[in-house]
Amino acid sequence: MRALLLTTLLAACGSSAKPARPAPAPAAAPVPVVLAIPAPVPEVDQPDLAEVPERATGAVPIPGEDPPPPIEQIDTTITDAELAAITTWPAPKKSRNLGEVWVVLHTTDEDVLELGVVENNRGITAHYPLGRAKRVTGNRTFDGDTYPARDRTGDYQGHILFAVRVTPPGATTPDQVVVFRDGTTLRAARRPLGAKDWKAVVAVAFPKGVTFQGIGTTDPH
Repeated sequence: MRALLLTTLLAACGSSAKPARPAPAPAAAPVPVVLAIPAPVPEVDQPDLAEVPERATGAVPIPGEDPPPPIEQIDTTITDAELAAITTWPAPKKSRNLGEVWVVLHTTDEDVLELGVVENNRGITAHYPLGRAKRVTGNRTFDGDTYPARDRTGDYQGHILFAVRVTPPGATTPDQVVVFRDGTTLRAARRPLGAKDWKAVVAVAFPKGVTFQGIGTTDPH
């Protein structure tokens, strides 16, 4: 009887016991972190600033920039300082043009170098021959037989409108020709290349208040 009771009590105690907890899962092994370190950049020797030219020179043109006209079209060896030495001028011709006067220098079909006064939509309205010169057709201007203006080139701020070299028919040595403004008077002189003294060719007096503008075409419109 005691044995039966003990057995019953043990069975009751066993049925109320809590179930055993499962063992915890083992911790995951740590994943190593690999850092992406860039490879060192090799050093490149940089040129000294003094050795770097400010702009390209020589035969390679600068992109977007036209080369300067040749010396036959704009003779930069002619300076304002030497113009004051030309003191003997012929009697000035008279012009009635007012305001801004457009001036052109060109060669004609008759091999003559000519200074002209140009009016819009009318072409040349006044002609002033400056002596013989072989006609040119390939100058860097709108017409080709005209000359680019010195006063519209680069940062020049002097009195010279045109400064060119022309060759008379049959000659081998060119002449230098200069056209410049002196107040409201337009003057042109000429000399053989290499000579010191200028020969005055023409002077044209304009009314008070006139200004001059060199252009590269005989027919602006």
